[in-house]
Amino acid sequence: MNVAFRLATPFNGPAADGDLRVVHPLITAYLDQGGPAGPADASAFAGMLRSQFAVIAWCLWLALGHRQADPARRAFGPHIVTSPAQDMPQGVRSLDRWTMLLR
Repeated sequence: MNVAFRLATPFNGPAADGDLRVVHPLITAYLDQGGPAGPADASAFAGMLRSQFAVIAWCLWLALGHRQADPARRAFGPHIVTSPAQDMPQGVRSLDRWTMLLR
């Protein structure tokens, strides 16, 4: 379902505004095709947030020089770390609004 939400939203994440005209048919089609119905609360988005944190942690690890990261990867890592870190609070604050779309 996470991927479906990402494809149905313009800015690829929970900080984006979900359009009910897109989200409700998406959920209906997903369930009609046998997709498992998950919880209709903020925990439904826990996997998406976990994956965002995992990407941030991986890029930080590379930026610090682990895995024999070359200079280009070391330079790219901080951007990947700081950009989501700035957007993450808005995403967390928007979980209640996104949860309403699941109902």
